[in-house]
Amino acid sequence: MEKRDIENVAEAINTISNTYHLSYATHACEKYNQTLYKKRKEEKNKELSDKIKEALANSSHESLSKLLKEKNEISSPERISIYIDYVANIEKGRITQHMGSKFIINMPKSLMLSVIGENGSYNVNALNQIRKMMAHELGHIALHFDKLYDTLSTNGSYDLTEEYEKEADWFAGKFLELRRNRRDKMNTDGVFGGI
Repeated sequence: MEKRDIENVAEAINTISNTYHLSYATHACEKYNQTLYKKRKEEKNKELSDKIKEALANSSHESLSKLLKEKNEISSPERISIYIDYVANIEKGRITQHMGSKFIINMPKSLMLSVIGENGSYNVNALNQIRKMMAHELGHIALHFDKLYDTLSTNGSYDLTEEYEKEADWFAGKFLELRRNRRDKMNTDGVFGGI
């Protein structure tokens, strides 16, 4: 993917998630992908309907049979769910698919436990690592949903290519920049825009 295309997706997810707190950016990814797949399904249905009309006009029964079968097999997830789980035996985030279109973002439990120190203070470094990991994995869902949806491996996003990792990193950087800009604007203007 081109960097500008990745930035456009990050901007779309950010716009949707402006209604929510950052921790609910998963809802924005769910909505983004559901809208995208609904649109693709409608476009494919229209394309196949046009071909079916053409096959009927040409009395092409073999072609008609194939097209009707293909139209009946069009599927897309009706509801996409994203959950977050903190797992003890991993060092970086990953996404796994569970039962159809339910995705679980696994995050390192040790990192989450290190966010709050013994004296109750925040470990800003750990918090920033979690944000970056979460944004990276949301990037995989937003940009590489097709690959994850087809992968039933327990390795999930670990099986994606190095190029996909770079794209998810680019997405994470852009998405977090957009969120920082929004936070800075709220701190400057006092406008909370939907929160």
